Amino acid sequence: EEASEWYQKAMAQGHEEATEKFYSFYSKALEKAAKNGDARAQFETGNAYLNGSGIKRDTETASEWFMQAMAQNHAEATEKFYSFYSKALEKRAKGGDARAQFETGNGYYNGNIVSKDNNTAAKWYKMAMAQGHEEATEKFYSFYSKELEKAAKENDARAQYETGNAYLSGSGIERDPEEASEWYMKAMAQNHAEATEKFYSFYSKAL
Repeated sequence: EEASEWYQKAMAQGHEEATEKFYSFYSKALEKAAKNGDARAQFETGNAYLNGSGIKRDTETASEWFMQAMAQNHAEATEKFYSFYSKALEKRAKGGDARAQFETGNGYYNGNIVSKDNNTAAKWYKMAMAQGHEEATEKFYSFYSKELEKAAKENDARAQYETGNAYLSGSGIERDPEEASEWYMKAMAQNHAEATEKFYSFYSKAL
């Protein structure tokens, strides 16, 4: 703490190295500067809480500091805020932010901070998809979920094909080649070329 105070005094006189040192580690003085509206201090305080460096790890507090820096157009804070799951991120997702919806989906899909839940992840990806988020679209179709099968039942050819793949491989749901063939046929009826190839590539009573 005493070191940070000396760095701060040197900073006040324009000492560049002292400035870099002050912002390079967590201190009460750094958090005080953050509370006083210093965007860089808010960002670095967020990093300290996110990494548990110099203070106990707290992802929710980290996200709050990143948001405060974001409000001052701090680009790195923006990237950090969206890079991990937090309640604040999910709140933003509920407000219609497509990027937040995608990253909230990632949070549930990866299960690093919040419990892994593929169905909840799929719901968030689907919301982001509806806003034209391309990465969310790819993620939504990349694994089995109840939302994927729901889309398949609503006549989404790609969802029918991917649901067929899930039943064929037993990935995310119990393996059932006959169920897979049914989904492939539905996608085939919509001229889905890959579904046609898959349907004819394995033995099925449907043949």
